[in-house]
Amino acid sequence: MAWGARLAGTQRVLLDYSSPSGLITRHVRGSLIASSLQTLREQGHYDRYLTLLPAAQRETVLYSLASSWVPIEAASAHYRACDDLRLDEGQMIAIGEAVAKRIMGTFLATLLRTGRSLGAAPTPWLVLNQYHRVCERIIDGGRHVVTELGPKDAVVQTLGLPLFDHHYFRTATVGMFRAGIGIFAKACYARELTDRATRDSIAVSLRWV
Repeated sequence: MAWGARLAGTQRVLLDYSSPSGLITRHVRGSLIASSLQTLREQGHYDRYLTLLPAAQRETVLYSLASSWVPIEAASAHYRACDDLRLDEGQMIAIGEAVAKRIMGTFLATLLRTGRSLGAAPTPWLVLNQYHRVCERIIDGGRHVVTELGPKDAVVQTLGLPLFDHHYFRTATVGMFRAGIGIFAKACYARELTDRATRDSIAVSLRWV
């Protein structure tokens, strides 16, 4: 779909990007896993997590370099173990917020500074227009769609990512959006649109003030 294509009513597709690596994600950046592990340590879940991680994936998951690409099978084993922690929604969202600040904070802060230097208003639209660039830093493959619903209202979709089959990852992703968009707003409200969910995709409604 073309940039800026009009949908029903006042909706407008700002971005519809398909990765040149393919529509299904095959790898995730090691920094995503490493940041997740560090957050589990800080919040006191790491020891129990280790008892849930399959032995066959332990080396790949625990010793991945931040700059490496981790096979989706290993990443799935990590998030399956996180599922088995049975954390509550608030805990999972908090972990997602912490991970986002770790792996995207520098990049988003750079966008913020660049926008200001060019005279652009530092609003969430600055990062939403670059959402595919944010994603390409941490996942290899998939499709990303951003739809504008109003001046401070959007829906963001990520498709073709098998990790969304894990409840933990889906919920933490909402926290990642809150933290990432929150850099550009006083407050951000994010929730999953469960009626659009599939096993490998998510749609998140974003509103901010």
